Amino acid sequence: YIYDTHLHLDELCTASYLFDLVFCPSEADRQRLLARGVPRVEVLEFAADPDMYFRPIEETRPKKLCLGFAGSARGHAQLKGREEFLRRVAERYPLHIEHRTLQGGPVADFYRDCDIVLNHAIGGELNMRVPEALMSGSALLTPEVEGLTDFIDTQRSLAIFNGDNVFEKIETLLARPDLRLELARHGQQEVLAKHTYAHRAQKLVACLEEHRRQGFPSKNPWLLEAAQLRYTMFRHPGSGVEMLSRPVLLPPGLAGRGLGLFTRLWAKKLRALAKLMGKKSLFEDLAE
Repeated sequence: YIYDTHLHLDELCTASYLFDLVFCPSEADRQRLLARGVPRVEVLEFAADPDMYFRPIEETRPKKLCLGFAGSARGHAQLKGREEFLRRVAERYPLHIEHRTLQGGPVADFYRDCDIVLNHAIGGELNMRVPEALMSGSALLTPEVEGLTDFIDTQRSLAIFNGDNVFEKIETLLARPDLRLELARHGQQEVLAKHTYAHRAQKLVACLEEHRRQGFPSKNPWLLEAAQLRYTMFRHPGSGVEMLSRPVLLPPGLAGRGLGLFTRLWAKKLRALAKLMGKKSLFEDLAE
């Protein structure tokens, strides 16, 4: 399952070579992967777990917080835009930020306590904050991101802002508790009806059955190893160096052919790796 293509597309395309079937959260992600030559890509949208995130909407229950945001808010170059956005909002409204301090059920409790849950997308992408916040039973204010209209009823289930009109949208929602309640109710109902992991499991099983009937192509074993190495170097550089230092294992019956065969196999492995490091996609090598 691949997401965050807006941040790590090259590395994720490399990882795709290791799998017969790849899933991603939106059609836009699917098209990006297909354009890079990944042959088997299916959309499996984000979802929320009712056991973890569902909170009944109680009209008489007072909200503790005005605006809330939960997620990575600082500490990385990729978050500078988000950090600036949250700073601007906090200058005008009481914004409570949970910077990676909560997970699972406590996040849902935090969302439920907010008059408005604020979303931000680093690269204009649909993220898991959308179904999780809606499942928790509060009004969600989110940027208009790719795939959002395919995922949810953007007229009835949430509020959308574009650029600087975020302040106008906040003012409207704060002034109209009836609108916040209407959005929260419809958003929660829609996520429960369409976007739980039970729904995703049904789609996943159907996709697996269909692709199993079609069969899967064979792959270059050297590029499989090189792909694993490159992805490991991306995620865990120390482990990648350890992988590179491993000797080539000779098949049974060939060990007695000596160092010459070992050297040729090792050189072939390094050539495959060097070839891989200069590529954005491995799938053009499937025919080799």
